[in-house]
Amino acid sequence: MQLFALAYAGGTASTAYAKLQVDLPPLAEVVPLDLPGRGRNTARRPGSVDDLIDHLWETIADRAQPDWGLLGHSYGAGLAFELAKRAEENGQPPQVCFLSGRRAPSGLAHPSRQSLTDEELLKQVAEWGALPREFQTHPALREMAAARLREDVAFSDELHARSPEPLDQTVLHTLAGNDDPVAPPEAVHSWRRFTHAPSTAQTFDGEHFFLFTNPDVQIAIGDRLGRLASALTPKGTL
Repeated sequence: MQLFALAYAGGTASTAYAKLQVDLPPLAEVVPLDLPGRGRNTARRPGSVDDLIDHLWETIADRAQPDWGLLGHSYGAGLAFELAKRAEENGQPPQVCFLSGRRAPSGLAHPSRQSLTDEELLKQVAEWGALPREFQTHPALREMAAARLREDVAFSDELHARSPEPLDQTVLHTLAGNDDPVAPPEAVHSWRRFTHAPSTAQTFDGEHFFLFTNPDVQIAIGDRLGRLASALTPKGTL
């Protein structure tokens, strides 16, 4: 199975999921989806979040094998849900979608970070543990990081403001950190209302970036993928 992975705001998927790429096989081939202008993705930066979803969906549609899934953390989880919707609309639904560390849509205004200064925004992300040391000390890298964050935060806020219809076929697994100040477990697990397919919810020790710091999360993802692989394997085959 392929597992297309999307990173948090300001992040680069090929960096964020490098360890998972090594550790998760043979259960799944982790395919990081870098956003335009990041990692190896040299495409032009999108003008809107819907342009971004179009671009990401084209990438998945070109590469997806019959059995595939999605994994997104924080902002990446919001994108993953939208991609699952797009996939269903195109008759190519994923077998599974893992949504990690992101509040489900609630119909209420979501506190935005767009009003923060660059320094305040970078300081907050650094406190969460998602800003590499070199980006904290190098002026040019700090400026680049702030620009990326602002674009992602704007698109993320737009997704938060939506009231999506539930998925029809895609199984959802929600993952939350018990000390996450950004997306508390009850808010994350509310995503289960947004699918008509089966869903599960798991909470782990950790703050906002528990997905990358708690090894139990990787074990849980592997367990879910193993169960799914068993269910997808025709009876009588080896």
